[in-house]
Amino acid sequence: MAFGFKSVADRGINRNTSKNQWRGIGTTARMVSGGFSFDDGEQVLVSVQKPLGILLEQDDVDDENVLGPVIVAEVDPSGSAGRAGVQAGDILVAIQNASVEQQSLEYAMDFLQQTPRVVNLRFIRPSS
Repeated sequence: MAFGFKSVADRGINRNTSKNQWRGIGTTARMVSGGFSFDDGEQVLVSVQKPLGILLEQDDVDDENVLGPVIVAEVDPSGSAGRAGVQAGDILVAIQNASVEQQSLEYAMDFLQQTPRVVNLRFIRPSS
């Protein structure tokens, strides 16, 4: 296996009859026209094309020395992130596999502007 990638079979994911949906134990991944989405119940990973169609904001924290998380405030359902399953309230934790936790909104936005057209994002979805 080159570069540490595993085949779908190596990961224990079986392709079911749906052309656009792959399932494994406790995980769901789906190919959508806007990108790729993977949800393991704890984190949501998406690979989407720009423009993303999301509005980000930084949550306020009582301690002025601590940065709050960067949160998805709004999602355009027809945008690539919306089609990949990103939801309002999702917490952005990584861009291109680099953590943006404890970073400012400006840092995250600058980072996003420097990424290629297809960007990988990792979110935590708070329990409802």
